[in-house]
This record gives sequence, structure tokens and C-alpha cells, in this order.
Amino acid sequence: MHFAAPKNFGRKGADAVAGNDSPPDRTPSPPMDPELTLLDDLYHAHWRLRIIKHLLEAHRASPWKGNVAWRLQEADYLQRLASAEDQLLLCRREMTTYQQTQVDAYTREAS
Repeated sequence: MHFAAPKNFGRKGADAVAGNDSPPDRTPSPPMDPELTLLDDLYHAHWRLRIIKHLLEAHRASPWKGNVAWRLQEADYLQRLASAEDQLLLCRREMTTYQQTQVDAYTREAS
């Protein structure tokens, strides 16, 4: 048995009550602080690296160690691990570069 969702399912406020089917007016949000973006990227790169290391550790404890499918998955994990390490290094470099440009700009302003 299938139930159809009401016409205004998921809509909120006056639009749902009035039956207004046009999308809500959305003004563009201001750009995000570059430092916060870099910190988010850095945090995500750390998280991804930890997850892949954990998956690789669990994979290596597998009772099916050594068969063809296991070896293919091992190669995939190793490739993902290398990619995650590269991404973390790149994020660290970008953060260092950004911080240095901020210091340089502050120094120019102060002099």
C-alpha cells in the first residue's frame, strides 16, 4: 500500500499554508571566511586519513587474507591511503601559505 505525501510536504511557514509552489526567495549568503574553509578542509583530510587507516587495519585482520579479492582490495586501500596522505600535506601547505600571507599583510599594514 502506498501513501502519497501531502502537496506541501516538507514546506514550512506561510508558503505551506498558502499553497505557494514557487521556491522561496534566497539571497546569496556571504562568502565563507577562507581560514574557516581551510580549517574544514584540514579537519576533513585528517578524518579521511584516520578512517582509511582504520579500514586498512581491519582489512589486514581478515580471515580471507591472501586471496585475489583480498589483494585487490588491499591495493585499493593502499592507493586511497596514499591519496589521503597527499591531500593532508596539500591542506597543511595551503594553511601555512594562507597564514603567511595574513602575517605579511599585517606587517605591511603596521609599517
